[in-house]
Amino acid sequence: MAAALAMTGIVSTVRGAEPNPLKLTPHHATISVADLDKESQWFASVLGFEKSSPFDNPDSKGCSMLIPGYRVDLIQQKGSSRQDTRLGLQRQGWLHVVFQTPMIEEALRRLQVAGTDVKAFEYDGHLQRLILHDPEGNEVELHT
Repeated sequence: MAAALAMTGIVSTVRGAEPNPLKLTPHHATISVADLDKESQWFASVLGFEKSSPFDNPDSKGCSMLIPGYRVDLIQQKGSSRQDTRLGLQRQGWLHVVFQTPMIEEALRRLQVAGTDVKAFEYDGHLQRLILHDPEGNEVELHT
């Protein structure tokens, strides 16, 4: 993890601080959604996640969406709602989830064919990141 942070230029500026003292590593993210079926289909067909561990309770239903080494849990909770419909930096809270890919050009083509709202960003003439949104407006970034 410390090596990954060093590669991105994100390092602790606190003198003498131990890097990652809690030994944190990525585990999963959870998204509260309005339409579980639509969201799980999008994660599967657009990003290639596999659906796993579905559950259905009186007040909620959900599932896990898996790729090797990571999962996104989707939860449809009775009575939940999106309080703020603004996208990106205009909305407070978690802004997006980011996945790294060594095949950014292929990812761009796949996302365009899938009809997503993908936007490509270049730095120094090289494609480096893609930003898109799932059907409910949650932002996903793919980065080299």
